[in-house]
This record gives sequence, structure tokens and C-alpha cells, in this order.
Amino acid sequence: MVERYVPRADGLKQSVVFAARPAGTGDLVVRYDVSTDLECAAVAGAATLSFRAGELGGIDVGAVLGIDALGATAAGTMHFDGQHLDLVLSGAFVDRATFPLELDPLLSGFTNTGVSFNDTRPDIAYDRDNDVYLVVFEFVVSATDSDVVCQRISGAGARVGNAIWIAGGAHRSQAPAVCNCNIIDRFFVCWQDDLAGNWDVKGCSVDAATGAVSAIVNVAASGADEVTPDCSGEEMDVATIDFGDSLCLWDDRALGLRGALVHVHANPPFVTSVNTIVGGGDPFRNNPAITKSSGPDRRFVIAYQHDAQFLSTIAVDAYMRLLSPPNTAFYSPNELVDKPDIDGTSRGYLVVFERNEPGRTQRDIYGSAGRFDAVNGSLPTLASGPIEDDANEDERDPAVAFLGPMHVVGWTNPSPGRTDLQLTNIVPGTVQRSGSEQLVSVVGEAMTFAALGSKRAGGAASDEALLSYRRFVIATGNATLHSQRYRAFGGGPVTALLPGCGNGGTCGVNGPAALGNPQFAVRLSGADPAAQFGLMFADVLAQPTSTCGSCTRIEAMFSFFAVPVGGAAEIALPLPGSTAYLGLRLDAQWLTISPSSSPCAVIPGLVFSNAIRIVVAD
Repeated sequence: MVERYVPRADGLKQSVVFAARPAGTGDLVVRYDVSTDLECAAVAGAATLSFRAGELGGIDVGAVLGIDALGATAAGTMHFDGQHLDLVLSGAFVDRATFPLELDPLLSGFTNTGVSFNDTRPDIAYDRDNDVYLVVFEFVVSATDSDVVCQRISGAGARVGNAIWIAGGAHRSQAPAVCNCNIIDRFFVCWQDDLAGNWDVKGCSVDAATGAVSAIVNVAASGADEVTPDCSGEEMDVATIDFGDSLCLWDDRALGLRGALVHVHANPPFVTSVNTIVGGGDPFRNNPAITKSSGPDRRFVIAYQHDAQFLSTIAVDAYMRLLSPPNTAFYSPNELVDKPDIDGTSRGYLVVFERNEPGRTQRDIYGSAGRFDAVNGSLPTLASGPIEDDANEDERDPAVAFLGPMHVVGWTNPSPGRTDLQLTNIVPGTVQRSGSEQLVSVVGEAMTFAALGSKRAGGAASDEALLSYRRFVIATGNATLHSQRYRAFGGGPVTALLPGCGNGGTCGVNGPAALGNPQFAVRLSGADPAAQFGLMFADVLAQPTSTCGSCTRIEAMFSFFAVPVGGAAEIALPLPGSTAYLGLRLDAQWLTISPSSSPCAVIPGLVFSNAIRIVVAD
């Protein structure tokens, strides 16, 4: 067998590859001796394992997946007895598999983010210049006392400095939200607060580099309750007329959905341009959510509940002025829609929300994708429907982040003895899944209150995000807040098959070989700059080779023509998102006509690059 380790943003991808069927019968078991100071209880038949380092965090061993040479897959299990870790794949799958066969668990680190055993409701934003996330959350002291706390997490997933108390005291500070103002490298944090006896919306700024907190200001403090605030920042790093500002919106129980422009570049921030976005008090307009940043056009999209059966969207500019009438993004005449979250830009956004299963109390996760039509000043819905609607399962608390080539959506799903956190990529402009569903699952633990924050919303050209969630240990009643990295694409290995000849250049790839990657391409580099003709040979099956002079080539079935420029060329091969393509192998090699090279006696000037093997993975 061959053992590989591929570093990824979300962990270390381990692959154990069997070239041929091992002798024997029964389940296939790969056993490791484990030596560690981390703590993990003995368990049999687990989908995932969690090794912990107390307050620091720990390592999760992700689900075992078997992949055969034709792309057929089967989920495996793990056993741990305190010394041995067994990766187990069922004998029935092994018996019918086409070899080579691969097992590939993921080893991923997580960071303790909270301050107590009762932290909840995280939200996340990212600052590019300091490569740091800010995770804000609620620290529940008692039924009448809760605080807002935040923790900086580096782009690599480690804690930066100590926890930062934002709002304390013997009263309730709840439901925090955070955004980033990239040009001034500050975060804006808002929350609902009952210090004055009724609920008000308060806010402050946090310096991304130092963690310094500004004075707290009132964003909305009328006689009515103002609740469930959300905020959006600015990803651009160029000065505008009003730079370094945030939009904050909330549910005013008397007046409806309201919003304001918050000048975060001032210290402390101050509020202007308070507007009523949609009139009508609770329960008619509530639970608002806004895209994390505007993008270059400085337009924002807001999602909110309308009565109990409507999910609506509306577009505003950087001054909270309306750009469109309300759009009914989803309507369920007999079932409740609840808890919307939204991310993206006005050019393409995704709203996710809960919807009751018909006639039941269980919830499903639905989505609605749309975009802003600047010509007509409207928000047409591009697609809507279920993202996860398993019957009699209770999926809740959806979260979404826009990563550029994909959206990622997360939600919770209770199972006997645990509650899983599930994540999936969604193709922009659709509610279509791409790639396999990812899982955070530990027996005896409940994963709840997931939050996602992308680097893209903080101005970075990256498909990475940070995932934060609450891990509740059922046996002890303790809960801790954990964070770990997520990336839109992981990708499979790219390995060498044959050397090149003459000045045929190097065959390589652009981007990870991952399900759903629309930007994947096979590249040629370093070939003869005078070469004027190129073919990229590729095939999905292992092909025989042949020689021409000193060159060796793969006898591939497919060829793609390209015109090299300066010895470089590229063939785009967008990869489908269907899991049917998991484990697909692609062998590739370039041929060019080079006037200055003649390694082939039959056809002078014919030269080949090296050949590579590409394996498609999540």
C-alpha cells in the first residue's frame, strides 16, 4: 500500500492506497499505533474522533471514505481503544471494488475560541491586512445576565491575544453580529442590550491589529424594543466619499425593519442616515440579515421574514436607501419559514433558512439565490428550493458564507446520542449542491449555533472561511466554542507519470482537482517560446505508452488544441460537482512543435512535456 499526506487549509488529508486486493476475507482494517498527550475516549464504530488538548483545542479525525478506481464510494468507521486507531471499510464494498482502492480520512485541527462552558451565538468577520478573523459571541452568565465577548483568530486558525470583553455588567447583552471595514482595518460589532430596561441596539469598533475597543455607542435606542441586529462592512480598500463605514439593521418592534449608516472610521463610531427599510412591526418584519459586504458596486441585499410564511429580500445602497421594492424570495403557504442568513453580493447572493416539514415540527434547510437587476431596480430570484430536506430529520440553524467560486452552507442535524454539524458547497446562482457533504460529528456531543465568515468578505482574494460552533458535551452539560478553517475546495493529488523530452515544457494544473471547481485547468509552461502548435492529450483511463525517438508519450484518446504563447498554454477543464466523479483519474500530457528541437527522428520538431496523473477529490 501507499500512504500519502496532503496539506489543506482545513486539515491534513490522509490517503492509504491499495494497488491490489489484499489477501483474506472480511472487513479491510488499517491499524495505527497512537502515541499522544491528547485525550480521546475509547469508542467503536465511530464516524469521527476528537482528540483534545484542554483549553487549547485539539485534532478531529474526519470520516473514513473508501474510493475505488471507478469512483464508487462507501463510508467507513473508526475504532479507538486508547492505543490503536483502526480505519475500517466493509468487506462487502472491498469485494466488489475495482482496484486501486483508497481510504482517506481528514485530520483537522480546531481552536477553543470561547471563555467559559456556556458560550453561544458566534458571528465572524475577517480583516485582510492583518490576516485575522474576529469571532464575537455571547457569554451566558445566567438567565438575566449575558455578556458580549470576542476573540481574534489568525488566518491560519490560531488564537491571537486574549479574549476581549466588549459588553458586560449585570444585564443582558445578546445576539452579537460583526463586520469588517477593510480600508481602516477595524471591525464593527453590534448587539441587543437591555441595560435601559427595554431592548436597544448598541455598537463599538475593534481594532484588527491590536484588539483595542472603542467606546460603546447607541445605534438604536427608542422607547420600543429594537432586537436581532445584523451589520455589513466594506471589502474595498480604496477611499470613497464615506469610507470605513458599516450598515447596521435591526427589527424595531414598533416601526418595522430599520437600518442606519455607522461611521466606523470615527472613534467612537457615530450613527447617521437612520431609515425605515420596510414598515410594520413584529411579527410582520423580523429576523433581518444582510450580506457581509457590498462588493465594488456598494449595494447590499437584506433578507427578512415577512409574516410567518414569507422570506423576502430587498436591496439598499451604502446610505441604507432603497434600491428595489421587496421581493418574495420564497413563500410557504402552510409551513413556517424562519432564521434567514444571507451572503454574497448584489451580483449574486444566497439566502438560507429553515422551513417546517409539511404537517410536522421538524425543520428542513432551504435556500433562495438571486441577484440585483440594476436596469429594472429589482431582485429577481434565480432559484429556490431545498438544500437538505431529509424526512423526519430536524435540520436547523443554517449559516452561509460566500467564497467566490462557491457558497458554503452549514446547519445542525440531531442524531441519537449526538447532534451533527453538516456543510455543503452550493453553486452560485443556484441551490444545487457541489461535492460531498462535510461532517463535524462526535458521539456524545451536540454541535450547535454554527457561524461562517469568509476571507473574501474582508477583502481577500481567497476561497477560505472560518467555521465557529458550539460543542456541547451531553454527559457533563459543558459547552465550548470551537473554530476551524474551511476551504471551498480541497482537491486530489497530482503525480508524475512520465518525464518530458527536449524543450517540451512542464505539464501542470491551475487550481485544485476538486469537485465543482469551475476554474480548474491543465497548463503548459516552460516550452520552447517559438512553439506555435500545441495539443494536450488526456484520458480518464490508464493508457499504454509508446516512444518516438527519446520521447515517451501516453496514448490518450482525447486531445485539445491550444496555441502556445511564449512557451505557455492552458486548457480549461471545469470540474462537475457531482459526487459521481469522486476519484476520477485524468492522465494528461502536452505535445508541441518546436523548430529548434528534434528528439524524434520520425517527425523533427515534435516534443512532449512530462505526463501527470490527476485524481479528482472533494
